[in-house]
Amino acid sequence: APVRATTDVHGASTAARLAQIRKIDEAISALRSATGEADLSPLLQRRLRALYSLKLQALQQLIENGEWEL
Repeated sequence: APVRATTDVHGASTAARLAQIRKIDEAISALRSATGEADLSPLLQRRLRALYSLKLQALQQLIENGEWEL
């Protein structure tokens, strides 16, 4: 999907938001690799849910601002 480089009224640029998403993805991958195939503890489950929530919020902002087309 095409991504346009823009800055919204809050000053968050598309590049900054994409960098944020990459960092969240890295944190998710690190957490998943640290746990392996074992069952996740409730704490790890909450942490993963929080990371996925942050990622979805950042993606939603990109879409709502017209910076990312589906």
